[in-house]
Amino acid sequence: MFNGAINTTIYGGTFTVASNFENDLLEKYVVPGAFHDSAERYDPPKCHPHTREAVLKRIMLWVDDAANEAQIMWMFGPAGAGKSAIAQSIAEMCFQQGKLAASFFFSRNASGRDNETRFISTLVYQLALSIPEIQGAVNQALEDDRLLFSRSLHVQAENLIRKPLNDLLLNSTSENGFQSPQPRLIIVDGLDECGQARNQRYVLDVLATVTKDLTYPLLFFVASRPEQVIRDSFSKESICSITSRLALDDTYRPNADIERFLRSKFREIVITHPSGADIPSGWPSDKDIRRLVEKSSGQFIYASTVVKFVESTSHLPLERLEVIFGLVAPEIATPFAELDALYNQILTNVIQIERGLDILMALMLFRQLPPRPDTLDCFFSYKPGLARAILSDLHSILYLPPKQDRKGEIKILHASLSDFLLDATRSGRFFIDLAKSRTTIARKIIGILMEPVIPRELEIACYTALPVVCVRTKSVDVLKDIYEFDLLRYVSWYRPRHLHPINVENNATFFNWMKLKFHPDYGLDLFHHHILAIDRWIYQEALWHVPQVTVDRVDSKSINFFTFRTARDTHDWVLPDSDTVMFTIVQRFHHVAESDLQDEEQTHLAHWSYILYLGPPLTGVLMLDRLLLEVLRDPSRNAIYRLDVEICALIAQSLWLSVLPWKNSRQMNPKLQNRCRFPELNIWD
Repeated sequence: MFNGAINTTIYGGTFTVASNFENDLLEKYVVPGAFHDSAERYDPPKCHPHTREAVLKRIMLWVDDAANEAQIMWMFGPAGAGKSAIAQSIAEMCFQQGKLAASFFFSRNASGRDNETRFISTLVYQLALSIPEIQGAVNQALEDDRLLFSRSLHVQAENLIRKPLNDLLLNSTSENGFQSPQPRLIIVDGLDECGQARNQRYVLDVLATVTKDLTYPLLFFVASRPEQVIRDSFSKESICSITSRLALDDTYRPNADIERFLRSKFREIVITHPSGADIPSGWPSDKDIRRLVEKSSGQFIYASTVVKFVESTSHLPLERLEVIFGLVAPEIATPFAELDALYNQILTNVIQIERGLDILMALMLFRQLPPRPDTLDCFFSYKPGLARAILSDLHSILYLPPKQDRKGEIKILHASLSDFLLDATRSGRFFIDLAKSRTTIARKIIGILMEPVIPRELEIACYTALPVVCVRTKSVDVLKDIYEFDLLRYVSWYRPRHLHPINVENNATFFNWMKLKFHPDYGLDLFHHHILAIDRWIYQEALWHVPQVTVDRVDSKSINFFTFRTARDTHDWVLPDSDTVMFTIVQRFHHVAESDLQDEEQTHLAHWSYILYLGPPLTGVLMLDRLLLEVLRDPSRNAIYRLDVEICALIAQSLWLSVLPWKNSRQMNPKLQNRCRFPELNIWD
């Protein structure tokens, strides 16, 4: 046993007992691969030089704080955030400084490290080596109970960790040579990879029990994904009060570290790759680096996967990077094999995976829907709280706001997740078919808008999304749904002023799209089937710009409405450069005799009429202009609006007369002069 053990030395970072001490019982229950420096984990991931410095500093400050009340630090982050690399770097730093007591690196793919059975025994073995003074107590405990490792982890931790350490501190004096309780850090990495949820909860319960009455200053650093069971366990009073939390979020500027990592690795590739001499200078470009950083979404695994793929000595780095960007198809090797394995592992453990994929589909494709658990419940007709329950297994790739945050939004933490899910060759049974998904969302939206009562936020989302999703689907079922859809109710829906003008463009595009779409069982196109509702919408939108226009009533608002608009300035009045004019309009307009106007005034008046009659950008929205002009020129549809030659001439005259008072005046505001540009008639000279 450990009694009388002498000359205990550590060679090359591997625990080696330089004595004739042997403990067959303990060694049978030790998992050497869980050590931070084990051969099984050789060349483990660690932080790249000059990256993660702020995170490492925060952790070491906690370790070195003698007055620290938090005996546990929980570092959590999404899958691929670099948690194990940080834990490894901390282990090596503390080992070099003599502060590392023990470590256990869980792994779901390694026997013995995929469950908690040998967790305590492995820690005890390392503690006995790093704190030799407890070897006698550990030895005695195993002598007293040869079946101790068949008992619960609570009993093991009590007899082999808490009691020996407390007794050591209680019985130690400066006279017997015991100076200070160092080292004092235990690292537990990858807790989420320890068996099932109940196993992870069990480990945290044991740690909470150990630290409760522990007088020896032993700290526990736990790293894991923010899985629901782990989050809930750390929220319990027994462990929450003694835990410091460290979230690997944007606070620590991961994108800057990822960019530094990528630049360093690509420089290394240029220097070490066999074809490095042929790589052009400036490769990769800053734009390429930014694309990779953006795709990483703050998670190092994407950047690391890219580097491993590009640095292959059997291929040209430039071509491999083009494969990453999708410019060249991969030959045999899959560039994102490691990332795909991670996503597959996460999704495999989702209990309600079909519903989970439905929600992911909505988050990716239905951008107008506020991404909150409650709005997802409404959209999918779930019972309140079901969406949150479904997503509880996806904390590794999603940010799920706390329950008390009613306005908190769900965020996809990996930008590359959509690439994975939408590629059948990568995602397999988790594949989300884009065409089918768009059809599903379109039909769901149409169904919701047919409901008598709709929650306000969901109503706005569906209203704004309908024209976008419908024009992107080729489903016959969607065409049938649109045919039966109450479009009159849709266009009568109150148009909030806060809605972006892009919604008007989308609706106009939607209605134009309907001209070419037919119900499979009828000969009528969708546009003419819904023409009354569409015309009502056109009139409704026009009224946002101009009141009713008749021959008897033309006012300043009408003039403003029919003014030529530009994207740069809605008040610009621009005349065409063409010399072609429509004198017939002036001739047919009998309110002003042709003889009453000078030649240049006739030309100018005709120009205005020409613009109006041929169709200027009336509303500033191109598609709406086209629809509006169709209505104004069609006697069967323009019941309240008329745009014939007389109306054009009348409006043209009003426009012209509105600027006549300034014709010979130089007192006009210079800004207004600049806005009134008449290329063919210089009235300011």
